[in-house]
Amino acid sequence: NTALAKKYGVAYLYHEAGSIDAAANVISSGELLATTNRYGRGIIAKGASSSADIKSGGADNVFTRIVFNNQVGNEYRYQSFDPKALERTDWYAYTSDEFGTTISSTFYNRYGTEDHLRKSKKTYRGSNELLFRKTLPLDTLKEVRVPSSDVQPLINKLHSMGITHVNGTKIENLIKI
Repeated sequence: NTALAKKYGVAYLYHEAGSIDAAANVISSGELLATTNRYGRGIIAKGASSSADIKSGGADNVFTRIVFNNQVGNEYRYQSFDPKALERTDWYAYTSDEFGTTISSTFYNRYGTEDHLRKSKKTYRGSNELLFRKTLPLDTLKEVRVPSSDVQPLINKLHSMGITHVNGTKIENLIKI
C-alpha cells in the first residue's frame, strides 16, 4: 500500500543481482523470477540462498528488501523498485532473513502490512525480506545502482543486447552510482 509506505518513510525496495551479467539478464527479461520459476524455464542461475529458500518454501517468491528514507545512501544496491510495488496484494515480509519460509510456525506469526512497516522502520535490519509471489515485473524499476567502475560496462552490456531504454527511461539515466 503506497499510502502506508509513504507514512512510514519507505524509500524503495531493492534486489541484489550480484553481478553485471545477472543485472543485465534481469533487465533483458523484463522481470525478476522466483527460483522455482527460473528452474522451470531452464534457467539454473542460483540466487543468494536458493537451496535454503527451496527447503523453507520461499523459493516460489522473488526476494526484495525494504529501505526507509533514513537508510538511503548507506550502500549501493543493484535494482531499486518504487514502493508502488507494494500495491500488489500477494506479498509478505519478515523483519529479518527467514529464507522466505512458509513453515507454519513462522509464516503465521509474521506481521500484517502496517505492523510490519512500523516494526521494520523502528528496528531496521538490512536482512529484512519482502517477498513477491512468482515474479516482479520491472514496471516499478526506479534505478539500477552499481559501483562506479561497473556503470559503463553495464551500459555497454545492455547496448550489446539491444537494450537502450527501460520503462521509457534511457539506460544511461537508469544506471546510477
